[in-house]
Amino acid sequence: MHRSLVLPVALALVLASFPMPRSDAQTFRPVVRGKRGVVAGGHPLSVEAGMRILQQGGNATDAGVAAILAASVIEFSHFSFGGEAPILIKMNGKDVSVVEGMGPAPMKATREFFVNREKDAGPGSATMAGAKTGAIPSTGPLPATVPAVLEACVVALDQFGTKSLAEVIQPAIELADGFPIDELRVQYIKTRGTVFSQWPDARRVFLPNGEVPKVGDIFVQADLARTLREIVNAEKQAVRRTRNAREKRHFGLIAARDYFYRGPVGQRIGNYMQKNGGLIAYYGDPDFVKIPTTQLLSKEYAALRRSLIDQQQASLAQQPGDPFNMKAVLASAAQRVSHASAVPEVERANDTTCVNVIDEDGNLFSATPSGAWLPAVVAGDTGVLMGQRLQSALMDPNSPNVVAPGKRPRITLTPTVVLRNGEPFMVLSTPGGDNQDQALLQVLLNIIEFGMNPQEAVEGPRFDTQHYVSSFDDHEFLPGSLNVEARIHEKTIAELKSRGHKVRVQSDWGTLSAPTVIVYNPQTGVSSAGADPRRGRYAVAW
Repeated sequence: MHRSLVLPVALALVLASFPMPRSDAQTFRPVVRGKRGVVAGGHPLSVEAGMRILQQGGNATDAGVAAILAASVIEFSHFSFGGEAPILIKMNGKDVSVVEGMGPAPMKATREFFVNREKDAGPGSATMAGAKTGAIPSTGPLPATVPAVLEACVVALDQFGTKSLAEVIQPAIELADGFPIDELRVQYIKTRGTVFSQWPDARRVFLPNGEVPKVGDIFVQADLARTLREIVNAEKQAVRRTRNAREKRHFGLIAARDYFYRGPVGQRIGNYMQKNGGLIAYYGDPDFVKIPTTQLLSKEYAALRRSLIDQQQASLAQQPGDPFNMKAVLASAAQRVSHASAVPEVERANDTTCVNVIDEDGNLFSATPSGAWLPAVVAGDTGVLMGQRLQSALMDPNSPNVVAPGKRPRITLTPTVVLRNGEPFMVLSTPGGDNQDQALLQVLLNIIEFGMNPQEAVEGPRFDTQHYVSSFDDHEFLPGSLNVEARIHEKTIAELKSRGHKVRVQSDWGTLSAPTVIVYNPQTGVSSAGADPRRGRYAVAW
């Protein structure tokens, strides 16, 4: 059975007192403010699901879970029910906790399997369609990890929520019964159709009657709706069998989870994957790699790494550090050769969404749901899209991120909780792949250093570097690359170029990140939210 870990976390960013000057700049959207709760996310209907639960007496965790589950139905271009959902939760009087929300690799997912697959297939072979030399495929059944969304939601509800699964999943069921499809989802179905149409069940779901849906059509996912109702029914039956009133909710949640992972749904998913060449049977959760957390977070190590920065010249070298030995550079690191991705655009990783909630008591919830995006295989009659996160694992035997059975691949997902003097202050998260940390840091600094309100902070022009080995597809490496939005002053762009950065000027709103952020004022109890207009983010206050 898949386990999500709930741990006290020391990684939440803790800030000392800092000035908060006011700004009168114009924004495309207003700041959204409320005293009884704020929900922010990637689609108006996802946000409505969370707000509905707040208005029914739920707390931030209840609302956040409802928003995740709703998003898993309607935001399938970037996230769906078979994906993953890392969550940070800060309840009043308690430490920040993590729900890991990432499924492990199947037990058949060995490095040898993928190496031999490439050897057997050879270049140009039909069995190599969509695969990349030296990398795990980014589409099809092979990159699927164990679906983690339901487990993450159950753990969060069980330990921090107040509502039943039946209550918080109801908006998702209604949306699976049918919702008016929007322009973004239609575009993804149209452009990714050549990929997903090779799998009959995906073609049946996303091309009803063999046609691309029209904007505003009622899009129905009947199989998924049935699966969600079966999960709820398992919960209700367990509650009826439990006599102890205090245990009813817990046993109901566990029964719902087990129905999916150990019961009929899990069996049908497993049968589909085995029949269609996937690797999911049994799965585990061992620890594989020792992480030097203390050293990585120490000021001493930061000072060592900071010494490598040349203010006048951009570095084009790859310089991984050596935190184990507290050295600025890892002496044994091999330099990677620069290369751009050869994966077709329609097969590339399609990102993520975000969910952030603060309730009237100042409880904080931040999640970055991702995976099982379009194009994805649909696991037969379950309606569950299978994820693609295993593509983030590597085939390099010397890498700590090398693929192995039962091992979770490294992920880019960065839900964020910020504390001010140990008290709740802010939640923020974003889609954007490897750009997520870069974007969130800029939004954070916009607020705490430059005095912007939340909406100004997310609308401000941003930049990002691709000077890293990509987490996705064929793991491209573009040393010195720097993307900047055109709204950044031309003199600044010229200065960056003069220092050796390989600058690519994007459109005014061209970055792939699109965060939401909610700031909490403990003196007034008011929460203030910003939602990035770049990709249709949305926030609602009460």
